[in-house]
Amino acid sequence: MKWFWIAIYDGIDLGRSASQRAADLVHCIILMVGGHYTYAEVPLFDWIRDEIGGQRNNFDKLGHFAQGFVPAMIAREILLRKKVVNGQGWRNFFIVCFCLAISAFYGLIGLDRTYHFHFDTGSH
Repeated sequence: MKWFWIAIYDGIDLGRSASQRAADLVHCIILMVGGHYTYAEVPLFDWIRDEIGGQRNNFDKLGHFAQGFVPAMIAREILLRKKVVNGQGWRNFFIVCFCLAISAFYGLIGLDRTYHFHFDTGSH
């Protein structure tokens, strides 16, 4: 979220459309629901799994899609408005890098929390 606040204080008028704002809201809801139930145990997707005869809860797939798609839309908007790069190829490359960096950082936080709560015995 730090990049978002930097963008606001840097004077970028994100001027996002209603569809982008709706995507942001849906992404926030997906993150909150996934954090509440854990992604593999969301009741609505358990029900969907049972109705279609599936074998797994697919809420995590929805979460991964949103985690890549919504930040990509925001990164694209910032790169276009600030005119950081000229070519479409470079812009797309930086958008992918931005999304991968967010995911990697999130993974490092998860690794740190896993170490802290599961492996740290306090005997240091």
